[in-house]
Amino acid sequence: MANRTDAKEEASFPLELQQSGIVLGASVDIRDLQMIQDRFNITVFLYFEENLARESTLGDDLRTYGDIPEFERPFIRVDVFLEYATGSDPAFLDRLNELPLEIEIIAYGELQQENENPLRYVKGIMPFLDELIMDDVPTAY
Repeated sequence: MANRTDAKEEASFPLELQQSGIVLGASVDIRDLQMIQDRFNITVFLYFEENLARESTLGDDLRTYGDIPEFERPFIRVDVFLEYATGSDPAFLDRLNELPLEIEIIAYGELQQENENPLRYVKGIMPFLDELIMDDVPTAY
């Protein structure tokens, strides 16, 4: 793995991201994050563990989990997650119309990579299933 150095993760975001609704604390539909990633050449990482997401940097996490297979890490790129989800369930994206998956935005950063351009990234936290709002779901009595 290339030697990486961290710049401090920021609570402020570049103007282009702010204008697209990517700001600290925003809840953003996972499909919109995929589009923003593609449009602005930025990598969006989804975290499954809130404490890890808030208390570490992406650089630290890549060093710590770099030898662990991608699907076993406590974070994943948005494009990889959506590719896996739609491969497992072709109707996954359609289901998101009924129950959107909102990601909480928590940081922006740039990761300096040896002999490469900096990796611009956004970190977001995936909700737990019990946090998803399920309106009009019948209750069994």
